[in-house]
Amino acid sequence: MPISRSRALIAFRGECCSRTPGALAATFADRTKTLLICLGALASGANRCSTDTNCANASSLARSAAAGCDDRGTSRREYRPETSPPAAHDRRGGLGDGPSVGGLRCSGRSSVTSSSRHPLRWTRASLVVLALLALIVAPGTIFAVAAEPGSDLAPVRGLRRLAETPSGGGVEYLQRAKLTANDGAFDDQFGRIVSIDGDTMVIGAHTDDDKGSNSGSAYVFTRDTAGDLASNWTQVAKLTAADGAADDRFGDRVSIDGDTMVIGAYKDDDKGSGSGSAYVFTRDTAGDLASNWTQVAKLTAGDGAANDLFGGSVSIDGDTMVIGTYRDNDKGFDSGSAYVFTRDTAGDLASNWTQVAKLTAADGAAYDYFGYSVSIDGDTMVIGAYRDDDKGSWSGSAYVFTRDTAGDLASNWTQVAKLTAADGAANDLFGYSVSIDGDTMVIGAYQDDDKGSWSGSAYVFTRDTAGDLASGWTQVAKLTAGDGAADDRFGYSVSIDGDTMVIGTYTDDDKGSGSGSAYVFTRDTAGDLASNWTQVAKLTAADGAANDYFGYSVSIDGDTMVIGAYKDDDKGSYSGSAYVFTLPSPCDASSPPANGAVGNCTSSLSSGSSCTPSCDSSYALSGTRSCSNGTLTDTAACTAKPSSPTKSPSEKFKEAEEKALKTRDAMLDGVTDARLKKKAKVLADAAISGKKVRKMVAKLSAANKDKACSDYYTKAGLSSSLGACIATAASRRRALTATTYDVSIFFSEAEIDEAAMTAAENSLKAEGVTGVATTNGIDPIDELKTIDGVSSSALETFKTDAAAAASLAPPSPPPPPVSSPPPPPPPSPPPKLVVDDDDAAHAPRDILGALLLACVSLLLY
Repeated sequence: MPISRSRALIAFRGECCSRTPGALAATFADRTKTLLICLGALASGANRCSTDTNCANASSLARSAAAGCDDRGTSRREYRPETSPPAAHDRRGGLGDGPSVGGLRCSGRSSVTSSSRHPLRWTRASLVVLALLALIVAPGTIFAVAAEPGSDLAPVRGLRRLAETPSGGGVEYLQRAKLTANDGAFDDQFGRIVSIDGDTMVIGAHTDDDKGSNSGSAYVFTRDTAGDLASNWTQVAKLTAADGAADDRFGDRVSIDGDTMVIGAYKDDDKGSGSGSAYVFTRDTAGDLASNWTQVAKLTAGDGAANDLFGGSVSIDGDTMVIGTYRDNDKGFDSGSAYVFTRDTAGDLASNWTQVAKLTAADGAAYDYFGYSVSIDGDTMVIGAYRDDDKGSWSGSAYVFTRDTAGDLASNWTQVAKLTAADGAANDLFGYSVSIDGDTMVIGAYQDDDKGSWSGSAYVFTRDTAGDLASGWTQVAKLTAGDGAADDRFGYSVSIDGDTMVIGTYTDDDKGSGSGSAYVFTRDTAGDLASNWTQVAKLTAADGAANDYFGYSVSIDGDTMVIGAYKDDDKGSYSGSAYVFTLPSPCDASSPPANGAVGNCTSSLSSGSSCTPSCDSSYALSGTRSCSNGTLTDTAACTAKPSSPTKSPSEKFKEAEEKALKTRDAMLDGVTDARLKKKAKVLADAAISGKKVRKMVAKLSAANKDKACSDYYTKAGLSSSLGACIATAASRRRALTATTYDVSIFFSEAEIDEAAMTAAENSLKAEGVTGVATTNGIDPIDELKTIDGVSSSALETFKTDAAAAASLAPPSPPPPPVSSPPPPPPPSPPPKLVVDDDDAAHAPRDILGALLLACVSLLLY
């Protein structure tokens, strides 16, 4: 869109945005010169800003920022660069066309003839001063324009993008293996479908011909060492249907969970040509990776018929499986359906399987292909209908069903949602592929065209309330490949596990036309259903070549994913292969070092991570442990700490005293009255030194509290630096000149002894002060409890720390002798009341000077 429709906001830092980089001022000196000239002109009366090029350079931005103008000369907070010189601008002002550098001009209006039109002149002049200061303090800082997305402002001279969608990378996935069938041959199409669970995967080869042309087979591979991401994978079985026959297409769809797998044969003809079937295989010994697999059941639809294609999609979780029959015609020709089967005895691998439900879309119609894709997890399943037409012909949809009673294998299943893409359109094929895990599902739409015709996309939906089977589902993301292009077919295959998903793009051409790729996305915040998803990797086969169709099928479990390339030709054209990718291997860092413990180290330290063991109290840690693709580098060791020298009694006291003083300060934070805070400090310091407190009271008449305390110290012959004085009015009645105050002085025993207290008491009485009395041996902690603002919890902590310090306090020397304060200075003589001879002469002269200065100021303004 043209720049004139794009708003460019003024900001400090960065560089300029311009469609013509050459229009920028060539040097910093030019920018500075123009900035000063224009700001000076604006301060002198210019009230309009303009540019005669499309360059929003540093000077023009500074000018606009200072004047608050836009390209139309309007006072605004935004600057709007234009694609051509603003010819409509009136350039006839008193400044003429004004100076121009790098396409910038400063101009005024012809009507601007008087400073009365510019009440902000001095404000503008102030801006000049501020601009000069800014240039002096930070000469390298210039202005920048941050344009709205979609504008055609071209970044120049190092402008940093404010946001950018990642196009891949960020997480390293390693290709661990390339798998082919031991007996692979021409056109077997090994890898057309894949499924992985734990350390076992099954790979379909639906046009293998062991039992006739295109009878089909499936291959089982297991990891040589369970749980070891770096381990090899070995073919342990080749499966065929016990009654397999030509053109059954056994292995066109496969799904595995634990020790059970289901394999579709959508063109089997038990109930008519193309009626279809599915076969259940279980491991002979549960959990034994080397064990054989045995067919335990052959499933067909209870109402199966010719051309239903039962087994065209399959998915299993635990004791429940769902099998798609996308050309069933209960709701019209090719409307589609899906069948639910459960194990008769939960967990029993040898048990039979029984059909418990047949599902159709509530609004099913002819040609919807409901059941073309299916996926189940727990008590929830998603079923794709990629030819549904709610948002246009073949726009597609997906249906969510949940079990009425969670965990009850005999329970009914109910449709709880119908999902469509928020931006769905004709021929997107939303629902062609589906995958669900927990409260999150991903749905492919490989003919979506956001990045070109058939570039493809995938949509992420999450449950509104986690774990609530009756809850709705909401689209939270639409994913496309960072480098997506026309005919990539991103979203043709999808698979999700936890916070990671893999999406196939089998006609991507990074390694030749139709070589294929797969993209890995992860949730930004693990477990957060509302979180964004970010592309972290793009995978291609190490030996990828044109027309391999890598990414035609994908499956992920944990940190391992398998990706099919059914047109690979290692064992003949279209013989097929599958590739295994994993995250780099973790390391076992859980063994504690000598004289230490494991700390934050674990048995599965991620590759690229480090951890720190902990050491026993008398040992210090040196070094760390780090993991690199299964290799642990361990330099962590616990070495004995050097024995610390024995602290002297004074050092121990100093340490305890510092701790108590910190606690004291924290305790006194809540005391707001200054005299009360001083009293509390005297009490606290006495407690820290292990001393009691002395208190003297008296009644004095004074103008205020401060004078009452001052008179006390003077008449007692004591320095005001001793103790803390609290004066309280003895009566609410206030005399004209004085009030009687109850004065209380608190001293630490470390400040003053009994003899000095007695002398002070006698001195007060000799001065005629009444109510004089002395109390010794006051507990400072008890007295602290009476002060407002001292919290009980803080006081208890202080009490403990003060007692610890007091127990280590050295014997105190006797208090220093108390000296009398110096006598007050003699009173000042009364002021003279005679007027000097020249007083009357000075006053008019001063007034005249002030008036003259005011007049000059007004003239200058």
